Amino acid sequence: MESNTMITNEMLVRLLKEAIAKFYQKDANLIGLPRTERACVFRIGLYLDKLVCEAQDQGIISNSVTVDCEYNKFQNFPKEIFKSKKATPDLLIHERKCDSNNLLVVEFKTHGNLNRLGEDSDKVKLREFTNVNNNFHYNLGVWVKLGRTHNEVEFEYYLDGKEAIEQDLVNS
Repeated sequence: MESNTMITNEMLVRLLKEAIAKFYQKDANLIGLPRTERACVFRIGLYLDKLVCEAQDQGIISNSVTVDCEYNKFQNFPKEIFKSKKATPDLLIHERKCDSNNLLVVEFKTHGNLNRLGEDSDKVKLREFTNVNNNFHYNLGVWVKLGRTHNEVEFEYYLDGKEAIEQDLVNS
């Protein structure tokens, strides 16, 4: 297992935002269609994976990490929050079957899928996944609301189990 000492949370957000920008350049026609959240996340995941591979080639991110969509494993068991509720994050940058290289966990909502209960549930998951007292040890959680256009995308950040502002990510 390699260390990710060169990658910062600020850099992870930059990679995520770049992948989302690429999504809006190439796949914006998915926005607004009914029930396309998974398709949107998949496409963003593809773009993010390419960026992560480039960062790995430059030695910025460990070669042991990968980008996964809808990955629900904690070591060899399903991810659970509150000891009973299974939790499947939308998008991850992490090392499979390991807790020490959990870099980024992302939950998405699309323009056409803005159900308040689901939004609140996603934010609870991000608090749990980033809470240092839990088993998951994700460095950073991001909640993303995909807007009709790239300019309407909204972000919320989670560090140490709490909501954070983007300025908190500098040097973290």
